[in-house]
Amino acid sequence: MDPLSITVVGLVAAKLAEGFGGELGTRAAGALSDLVTRVKARISGDPEAEAAMSDIEAGDQAEEPRETVAEALSKALESDPELREQLSRLVGEVRGDPKAVSFVTHVSGDAQVGKIVTIGEVTGDVSF
Repeated sequence: MDPLSITVVGLVAAKLAEGFGGELGTRAAGALSDLVTRVKARISGDPEAEAAMSDIEAGDQAEEPRETVAEALSKALESDPELREQLSRLVGEVRGDPKAVSFVTHVSGDAQVGKIVTIGEVTGDVSF
């Protein structure tokens, strides 16, 4: 599955299910809303992806609906380089807001993960 589609769906799910975005700056919040709009438009006509998006909007935190939407989006990105560029730009705008990057950690499948640390700014040494 395309990493961009996973990132986009993670951001979209956070926006829809958790109301994320209210504390973002104007530019990042606008980019996040634009991501939601573009993803919904792109999966329109795919009943399975539309149903999964509805589940996400209803607050379903399961991995399956996200994977379904991400797979549909991955297929779209393969054939639409302009969409890929637009979504990449929008993700960059959202990630440019320090309040946005504090939650974008998605581990799925059979991943074996040790420590995950998100550090905004460090002065001095850090050790684990």
